[in-house]
Amino acid sequence: MKANKPEFELMMGFLREGDTIVIWQLDRLGRYIRALI
Repeated sequence: MKANKPEFELMMGFLREGDTIVIWQLDRLGRYIRALI
């Protein structure tokens, strides 16, 4: 269930241990819970 999300992959490449992602709507990060974990 991998979606083509280039911006998400770019963000993940910049993250380091201890970083925090802040979002204002959960559906902006992923459509399905299984895709988020």
